[in-house]
Amino acid sequence: MSTDPSGGDIYDELDSSVTRTDAKFRHLFAEAGLEVVRSESQTGFPKGLGL
Repeated sequence: MSTDPSGGDIYDELDSSVTRTDAKFRHLFAEAGLEVVRSESQTGFPKGLGL
């Protein structure tokens, strides 16, 4: 998930990936007619990564 303070997408020039906020993902899913039925936070990341 994107941690951009302004809620923007984060583009990675090296691998052309896009990181989006939870709200943006949910909006895209809703536009596609999909429903989120379950979600959970992933834990265990090293503190130094700021995730």
